[in-house]
Amino acid sequence: MGLFTAVKPTLGGEPRLPDVAAPCAFDHEIGEHGENVCPDPTPQPTSTPAPTIAALAITAPVVVATGNGDTPPGEPSAAEGERLANEVYGCNACHSTDGTVLVGPSWKGIYGSQEALEGGGSATVDDEYIRESIHIPDAKMVEGFGNLMPVLGLTDPEIDSIIEYIKTLN
Repeated sequence: MGLFTAVKPTLGGEPRLPDVAAPCAFDHEIGEHGENVCPDPTPQPTSTPAPTIAALAITAPVVVATGNGDTPPGEPSAAEGERLANEVYGCNACHSTDGTVLVGPSWKGIYGSQEALEGGGSATVDDEYIRESIHIPDAKMVEGFGNLMPVLGLTDPEIDSIIEYIKTLN
């Protein structure tokens, strides 16, 4: 490969070295007939290979999540529910915790209350009502609030923790 075949013009007219030719243009040897001889572009390993999963299982330290000390790992907790509601899913953008009316009903004192529903009737705000409202936001809407709540795909354990958090707001 000669120098002229390694340089390719760009749309702006300025010649540029293609990515594959760059190492050859600056780091080459002269071949038997005067041609450029590029080094092998195949990268060579410079360190030891990564350990296998089996090796990690034997040598890696075991870390056990213990939560905040109040709740065993995997159990719903109000602290986790507060984190999910405020930091992960942004529930607090529409649901206040101090009684202020926002886009959605306030969570202050709502758990266990009887709420009038759009279209008539009422419902007790309990675990099942909250779970259904998160999975299917327009199933039973509190009167006076339109359905602007998105379906976010929370897992059952996440919903359980949010329910525990809402219970603390009574």
